[in-house]
Amino acid sequence: MADTIVYDLLKQLGSFAAQQSIQEINLIVGVDKEVKKLKDNLGIIQDMLDDAKERQVKQRTEKHWVEQLKNAYYEMDDVLDKWDTTRIKSKIEKADNTPAMNMSICSFFPSPSLCCRHVRNLPLRYDIGHKIKKLNETLNMIAKSIVKYRLC
Repeated sequence: MADTIVYDLLKQLGSFAAQQSIQEINLIVGVDKEVKKLKDNLGIIQDMLDDAKERQVKQRTEKHWVEQLKNAYYEMDDVLDKWDTTRIKSKIEKADNTPAMNMSICSFFPSPSLCCRHVRNLPLRYDIGHKIKKLNETLNMIAKSIVKYRLC
């Protein structure tokens, strides 16, 4: 009896761990797509902030909402700057470390680095993925408060 309970518990824990692992892998692999969405959202938020500035928002509730949106905007901009800077730096380092002769050689076999291109930037992708996930949660919370308090 105890064996079946322990077995069921371990089975559920294994299932949970597998689901968490899959979510983490999808987060890391899907960072490129999430960065693109974040850039699109950044443009939309910039437009919203510009509109609020033109209207010269005077209500305290709207001011609070605009302040929350500004903070999210700055966080998004920081994440995207880190992403772009690290990618540019990586390209420069790669170009500096590649001998000129190797660039002209063509191979029929793909380089292992092509197969594992995400592995090099795994910590960055993990960090950016989690920051984007947190930003999306913040934006969803702001959007819900806008609807809840009928600010727009």
